[in-house]
Amino acid sequence: MKIPEVLQKLIKTNWTKAQIEKIILISVVVVVSLSLSLSWFLVPTLKNKRKLLQLVREKSEQLRVEERLIARKDKIQESINKLTRRYQELLRQVPQAAGPFSVLPLLNAQANLSLIVFDQLKPQEIAEGADMGIPGFYQKDYLVRFKAGYHQVGAFLNGLENVSPFIQVVDIKITGVPERPEQHDVALVLRAMRK
Repeated sequence: MKIPEVLQKLIKTNWTKAQIEKIILISVVVVVSLSLSLSWFLVPTLKNKRKLLQLVREKSEQLRVEERLIARKDKIQESINKLTRRYQELLRQVPQAAGPFSVLPLLNAQANLSLIVFDQLKPQEIAEGADMGIPGFYQKDYLVRFKAGYHQVGAFLNGLENVSPFIQVVDIKITGVPERPEQHDVALVLRAMRK
């Protein structure tokens, strides 16, 4: 028998009031059972499925980020190697603490290039041994006085900056002298880093 034939037989059957009430009761029980099973089992399962899908999306994104980092690993390692070599090179350039005038060769060389003769080069006591925050490195200030023209001073300072990253100008005072308008009295305080 086919389903349409079964339905037609059910419709043509003369049902008693008791039978109809039983059918309605059974139908209500089936509908209530189905709705309860949906709310107790299916809805939580769908919520868990959403959470799982969100978790899968997050983990997939993390995986893509890590794959990109792995792909760039060689470039990152190359950059680290370059920085390490540069750091080692800079460490070799730091003047050693061979005495109070350990930066004297650098200063004299730059002064000669700028056509400057020092009137005074004196270590300052106030910064001796001041810790730079890097283990084994210290700073020392030097007072330098000389007479020079404006352009000579500029060339000297520019040369110092280019020659050594371990010497910086902390203070500068340029005083004009009316008797020698082309020459100025210059006083610098230089700070040198040393081991």
